[in-house]
Amino acid sequence: MRIRLLILAASTAGLAGCVAAPHYVRSHPQIDGVLASAGAPRAGVTVGTCLDEPPYPSWTPDKCEHRLATTTDEQGRFHFEGAGKLHILLFGAGDVPFDLITVKDGERELSWHRFDPSPPLRTQMACELGEWLVCTARDLR
Repeated sequence: MRIRLLILAASTAGLAGCVAAPHYVRSHPQIDGVLASAGAPRAGVTVGTCLDEPPYPSWTPDKCEHRLATTTDEQGRFHFEGAGKLHILLFGAGDVPFDLITVKDGERELSWHRFDPSPPLRTQMACELGEWLVCTARDLR
């Protein structure tokens, strides 16, 4: 009888999300993007992304410790592979995945980000560089 109760309690705890188990947390999807300014592609601009998982809601782009960077090609295109890592946490107590794009244009660095509790596998982005960095994302699940 005690073994049945123990099995029932363990099963209930597991279903309720109270058992530590390894799981993969995606910090951002694969990103294929284009950077433009006034509608014209911007070549040779440094575009970055952050691999950190933000301590929501106090996170800001300058707190990023693990960055990837690339340079836009002649058509303003850039690409980042998706990233994430294995966690051993309680289910339901994980981090909030997000997308972050930073652009270094001369002396200024602009950023765009969004939080997404269910990140896609891939995202196609179109970013417009002006006074601010404005990106639109089309998620592919």
